[in-house]
Amino acid sequence: MSKKAIDYIRKGLQEQRRNTNTLFGRDIVLVSSPLPEHINLDTVLRRVENYIPSVLAREVDAVYIGDFDLLKKREIKAYYYHGAIYLSNDQENENDMFDDLLHEIAHAMETLLRDRIYNDGLLEKEFLEKRRL
Repeated sequence: MSKKAIDYIRKGLQEQRRNTNTLFGRDIVLVSSPLPEHINLDTVLRRVENYIPSVLAREVDAVYIGDFDLLKKREIKAYYYHGAIYLSNDQENENDMFDDLLHEIAHAMETLLRDRIYNDGLLEKEFLEKRRL
């Protein structure tokens, strides 16, 4: 059997062993309120895994999906707080959910790397200049 065929079989077996609705092999995704039928959560999660390296999500301890007052009060669809990402189950489509999840993973990285991101003051300066416009 060729190396290409063996690799193909191995990849298929790994996919079969992977649990659905996990993020980077971690069972941290909890759905408390169902998503609309047109959104496949596993597709969104696999897309995130294919888009960023797993190290970027290591600060995320949990992803909660549901109908949260925390989100409604702020009129937002997603929020990162103390290691957890809260996502609204009221999503327009998979692209919106993907964007929300990536955005909140970025906030997790921001928490971890705050000093490296903000110490030189350049980002703050750019933000304030854009605010003046």
